[in-house]
Amino acid sequence: MSNLCSHKAIRVERSSVNSVLLNGEPQNPHPRLLVSCFVGQSATSDHVLLRNTTLLPAVPGLHCLMPVLFAPYVELRVNAERSEYTGALCGLGYESPTNIALYPEHDLELAFDIAFTDEDLFMVNRVRMIINLILQSAPGLAIVNWSGAGLASCQDKARQYLLNVITKKRQTVKPRMAPRRYVWNLLHRDWRVHAVVEDVVPPENSLLPLLDGVTLEPSFHNLRDVRKKLQDLHVRASNCRDSDFGDHIMRCPVCDVMSMSPYAVLQHLRSEVHIAKEQQVLELYDKLSAEHKPKGHSP
Repeated sequence: MSNLCSHKAIRVERSSVNSVLLNGEPQNPHPRLLVSCFVGQSATSDHVLLRNTTLLPAVPGLHCLMPVLFAPYVELRVNAERSEYTGALCGLGYESPTNIALYPEHDLELAFDIAFTDEDLFMVNRVRMIINLILQSAPGLAIVNWSGAGLASCQDKARQYLLNVITKKRQTVKPRMAPRRYVWNLLHRDWRVHAVVEDVVPPENSLLPLLDGVTLEPSFHNLRDVRKKLQDLHVRASNCRDSDFGDHIMRCPVCDVMSMSPYAVLQHLRSEVHIAKEQQVLELYDKLSAEHKPKGHSP
């Protein structure tokens, strides 16, 4: 709930079909979204009045994913150990010198009730990027064929990417609210991982800027997933002439770089920066893997 409405009661207009709601899944711990076409404030009270409402399906984590997908600016929250994402602050952002919110009344502090990973962050950024590509048309920046078929294909991709985010099965976790709510720029500068898209110059006035990730502390399970994704990426890059490759946006799990073409993937995998980072990840994985191996019993 936004900062402005966090201390206000919510009422649904009595004539609305959703003025009385029955919870068909009381065992479901995830909240549900109620969307309203009209939101106003009662003239006689401080209540927020909703009209023309629709109750959305019971999708786990939907109330967290929608703001992260479409908010103008998002800053992710992590736990004290910096080992996992715990939530996000969504809004219009802040002024750089002072860290003062641009529109604090409508800032939205989220506590994730689903496991949110770097892979989910990539899926969210993929949706935001394709929306930006559809809406921007500056000369030299468009990489989409702006004929009718090209635009329709781009829209189909946006829908598919969005459905992939919403329908993905995620682990349920206990929500953990950030200690300092509604405070911007809490992440250390060295912890931020800026999203990069190769072969694309991001316009400064993007409607949905890509979200910055966070350098999480490595664990054996996380490194095992990264190693598997690296292997898959090398296989896909070796088959760069595959015609189906161009329909997918690929992400390097080590450098957090997204590639729009097969040759961009090849160039990235052969770059000195990537090779050095990949070697560090694999060496750390081998070290932790040796520590996790069960020790044999002495005879």
